[in-house]
Amino acid sequence: EKGGFRTVLEKAVYSAYKRTLYLKEINKKKGG
Repeated sequence: EKGGFRTVLEKAVYSAYKRTLYLKEINKKKGG
């Protein structure tokens, strides 16, 4: 079902997005 697949895809994109923001924060803290 396309609907279900779209939801899974959105979740994956959202997870990757959150992870990217998280890594950016860590780099900021490391850089001072």
